[in-house]
Amino acid sequence: MMKVSNQLWSGLLAASLLLAACAPVQPSSTQPAASSDSQSATGYPVTVTDCGGRETTYSKAPERVVTLDPAVTESLLLLGLKDKIVGFTEFQEAGQRWAVTQAEMDALNVINESMMYPSKEAIVALSPDLVTSVYPSALLENKELPDREGWAKLGVNSYLMQGECHLSTTPVTDFSLLYTDLRNFGAIFGVKDRAEAEIAKLQARVEALQKKAKDAGLQPLTMWSYSGEQDPYPAGGVGTPNAIITLAGAKNAFGDVLRDYDAISWEEIVKRNPDVIWVMTSAGEGMFINELNGIKEKLAADPRLVNITAMQKQAFVVVSYNEGGVTTPRNVDALEQMINGLIALK
Repeated sequence: MMKVSNQLWSGLLAASLLLAACAPVQPSSTQPAASSDSQSATGYPVTVTDCGGRETTYSKAPERVVTLDPAVTESLLLLGLKDKIVGFTEFQEAGQRWAVTQAEMDALNVINESMMYPSKEAIVALSPDLVTSVYPSALLENKELPDREGWAKLGVNSYLMQGECHLSTTPVTDFSLLYTDLRNFGAIFGVKDRAEAEIAKLQARVEALQKKAKDAGLQPLTMWSYSGEQDPYPAGGVGTPNAIITLAGAKNAFGDVLRDYDAISWEEIVKRNPDVIWVMTSAGEGMFINELNGIKEKLAADPRLVNITAMQKQAFVVVSYNEGGVTTPRNVDALEQMINGLIALK
């Protein structure tokens, strides 16, 4: 399981809701409208909206991109933009990379150490024309790196994805924000057709998986997400995990908590009595119980949990943070794992 710094993990669990589509899209409760300038025959200039409604205009496609986390890197690689990435920030360990983009990610220039963000100097040395991330801890809350306005003063564009921005308290119940981010990247880099094609593939998989759940006769279950932390810090209603739980036909035990993740007492876990525990591996900092068996052992040893339904039935579904804890095209894999896990329990 990934071990990260206190600085980063606070960002991982403080999260972000990004980018509105540049191309016209159907509005939804989680998808703000995007704006667009009049475009030349080349498709530029193009204006997109990222986290918090901030608009940025691009006169041409970026050529030198620094990514500040693996999740945003996966999105860019899915769109065929490997050659644009001059610097990559790695927060995953061996074996945690997405199979679809692993070979390309393995070849990227890693610019950080010890699961920490790279320094400002390391980024500037690469002469980027775009710095991008999924996490507010990279572009809003980081005291060591410039924020978006700071990068603008240095002549560098920045893009903070809407998918983990979480400045809104609107529950996230689908992958609309992911699709918006992909559409905006398509507009920024002049690969709109590729973006639409990849989005269509993801949407088709979601539809097929929901049909699979329906055909299997899955009944709604209440789910608590747990990563092995000392005190519970489950996913709330405003984030990617809630979307995955909802799309799978289940109910988030803490979906009424209007945050991406939040501290909850053990007594509240017992009170809400979840039917299933989502064991979210590869999330968290320096814990001695980072892997699946350790997390299960910790739960089994806690006398406060002995009578909750999920523990009595040993009802666990395992989906890692890298798949389901943060916005990335891998979220559809997380949905598949979730539905397959629920079918197995049935």
